Amino acid sequence: MYARMTAVQVAPDQAENAIAAYLDSVPKAAKEMGATGSVLLINRETGEGLSFSLWGDEQAMHASAERAGELRRSTTGQTAGSEVTRVEHYEVVHLEMEEAP
Repeated sequence: MYARMTAVQVAPDQAENAIAAYLDSVPKAAKEMGATGSVLLINRETGEGLSFSLWGDEQAMHASAERAGELRRSTTGQTAGSEVTRVEHYEVVHLEMEEAP
């Protein structure tokens, strides 16, 4: 399994707007591109957000790069002052989950 991590910085008072913009488009679009899952983390005090899309294979993750870039621009464009600070790719070597509460 592989993961694309996108780090975003928003003004802390814009965190709710950034979350709404993400939830409105990213999970559905990621699935349409072939991702097997997505995760959003936010630090409401600093405004830093981390988004992870999970992929069954590395080729599928890289094949979605252009569409993912368009999605990042569109999503961050919906929140004043937000910017993508980095995008990185990882191999997931361990993932353990219990059923969500």
